[in-house]
Amino acid sequence: MTAKHHSRADGHLPTQSATRRDGASILFIEADQVLLVRRDREPYRGCWSLPGGSVEPGETAEQAARREAMEETGLTVETLEFAAQVDMPARPGVEGSDPGFRLHVFRAVRYAGRPRAGDDAAQLRWHDIARLDELAMTPGTARFIKRMHRANN
Repeated sequence: MTAKHHSRADGHLPTQSATRRDGASILFIEADQVLLVRRDREPYRGCWSLPGGSVEPGETAEQAARREAMEETGLTVETLEFAAQVDMPARPGVEGSDPGFRLHVFRAVRYAGRPRAGDDAAQLRWHDIARLDELAMTPGTARFIKRMHRANN
C-alpha cells in the first residue's frame, strides 16, 4: 500500500470516488498478530491480505468494512475506528483501463464470533507481524500493517 495517506476521524467518506473505485479493509490485530485472508480470486490470487473489498453503491466505507469483515472472516465488528485512506495506483499492465482505487482502512477495536474463511477467502489465519515479510502478500500490505502496529503501540 503506497501513495497518499489521509485520515478522517469519522470514517464517513464518500460512497464512490469520481475517478477511482473505492474499497474498504479491516485490520484485526491482537497482541503482535494480525488476521489475514489468503485471496481466492484475482487480483493477487493466493496472496495474503487484509480482509476487505469493494464499497457497494449506496454504502459508506465503514458499512463496507463491516460487511466485508463478516463475509470474509465470519466476525461481527462491534466497534471500529478509521485508520487510514490510501490511494492505490492502477495495477501494472492495466494502466489506462484501471484508474486504481481508494482504500479506506479501519481497525477493529471490538468484535465477536469465531474466525472462519468465507466469501473469496481461501484461508484465514493469524500471523506474527514480525514475520510478515516471509509471506506472499498483496503489494505494500506488510509495510502498512507494521506501520499501523507501531503507531498503536
